[in-house]
Amino acid sequence: AIEPDGTVADRYDKVRTVPFGEFVPLRNLIEPFAADLLPSRDLEPGSGPAVLDTSVGTMGVTISWEVFFDHRSRDAVRDGGEVILNPTNGASYWLTQVQTQQVASSRLRALENGRWVLQAAPTGFSAVVDPQGRVLQRTAVSEQAVLHHRIERRTGLTWATRAGAWPMVMLALALWSGSLIGGRFPTEFASARRSSN
Repeated sequence: AIEPDGTVADRYDKVRTVPFGEFVPLRNLIEPFAADLLPSRDLEPGSGPAVLDTSVGTMGVTISWEVFFDHRSRDAVRDGGEVILNPTNGASYWLTQVQTQQVASSRLRALENGRWVLQAAPTGFSAVVDPQGRVLQRTAVSEQAVLHHRIERRTGLTWATRAGAWPMVMLALALWSGSLIGGRFPTEFASARRSSN
C-alpha cells in the first residue's frame, strides 16, 4: 500500500497462486515433456495476513483469483479488514467469462462479510460493490476509467464470517445422509409389501 506522500505503508504477498499461471503443480513430472510451454519459474506464495494497515484504515486484500476462495476474504476481515480490495489483471483470459465470474465472486465476498469490495482491473472489470452485494459501479472490460464512490469502513463480523463454510458442509452431509436413509427405507418397504402379497 502506497500512501499519498509516496511512502510504502504495508505489503501483502498473494497466498493463493494460480495453477499453471503462477506455479506449475508437479513441475518435475511435467517439465520433461512441456518445458517450452511452462512458465520458467514458480511464484512463491506469501504467508502473511491478508490485510494492509494504511493511514485510511485497515484494508483486507484478495489479489486476483483469491476472491474466488471465501476463506481468503474471511481471514482478511477476521484480521481487521474494514474494506476488501481486489486488485486483478484478466489479461490471460481472452473472453469475459472469468472477469464476469470475478465480479460475481466480489459480490459474494461483500455479502458474506458485510464489507465494501473495491475491484481494480486494468484489463478486466473494475467495480464498486456495496456490503449488500450490489454492484454500484462497473467499468467495461479494459475501460480506462476512475470509479469514484463514497464508502465506509466497516467493523464487526457477520454470521458467515464467523462460521465460514461449516453450516453448508453440515447441511450437505445431512442431506446426503437423509438420501441414503430415505433410499434404503422405500426399498425395504417395497420388499416387505411384495413378500406379504
